[in-house]
Amino acid sequence: MLTINIYNNGTGEKDTGNYDWEALVNHTLIDSGRIESHRRKRGWKALIGRISEPSLDEILAIIEAKRRKVMKDSNDPSWTEHFAELQSEIRATWEN
Repeated sequence: MLTINIYNNGTGEKDTGNYDWEALVNHTLIDSGRIESHRRKRGWKALIGRISEPSLDEILAIIEAKRRKVMKDSNDPSWTEHFAELQSEIRATWEN
């Protein structure tokens, strides 16, 4: 049986909470993590959704890998600037 436990770790603020979570199968831990700065007004469904979404670091790593491939296949240095702008926009959106 799959069990997912989510604990408010008590380190949040009035409007945001920080949570530790763990996923177990038949009482055996298979994954765990932390959700930081969850906006409480978004509710518990959004909190659960954040468990399965990739982290900001994972998204930025995917973009960086794509940038390297594009730079390898193209001699246009403007691609580096375009990818840097994209990463900045994603970071700003993620943090808001």
